[in-house]
Amino acid sequence: PDYKIPPSIKNQVHFTLDGCGNGEKIMVVGGGDSAIEYAVELCERNDVTICYRRGTFRRANPTNQADIERAVDTGKVRPLLNTEITELESEGGQIKVIFSDREAEVFDRLVYAIGGTTPSGFLQSSGIREEDGKPVHDENYQTNIPGLFVAGDITQESGGSIALGLNHGFAIAHYIMALSK
Repeated sequence: PDYKIPPSIKNQVHFTLDGCGNGEKIMVVGGGDSAIEYAVELCERNDVTICYRRGTFRRANPTNQADIERAVDTGKVRPLLNTEITELESEGGQIKVIFSDREAEVFDRLVYAIGGTTPSGFLQSSGIREEDGKPVHDENYQTNIPGLFVAGDITQESGGSIALGLNHGFAIAHYIMALSK
């Protein structure tokens, strides 16, 4: 996010579901497929709010749109749409979220699913070496772990496309086929 995350609450702010417990008041930030999937998953055992700057979840696939609509209709997920977060503060061991157009609210945990982040935790747990937040790979997209490749937008400074991922996959497949001959 554009605003600072105070060090006192960093352990309560996540970019995946790792660290989320049961019975917590959680806000998921984002409106795409990951945000919706996180909110729907968490709402079975937590008090969940989903915050999105737009008025609808138009970027999500039809299955996720139906899932979030059902979760909202049954009261399992509370939507905060057409709003933006301007600041986060620590308040009594919780996260105080300050919005641009409504009263501040306090949550136990925040989960960001806003895109544009490299899955560093996954890369580290896989043993893939990173530099400047990107996985290191050779000209064939092979990482420091022989036989483990990366492809698509994870290899780029910012963004990417499905076509990029497909092209990388094609190149990787040709490289592997050449090795087996």
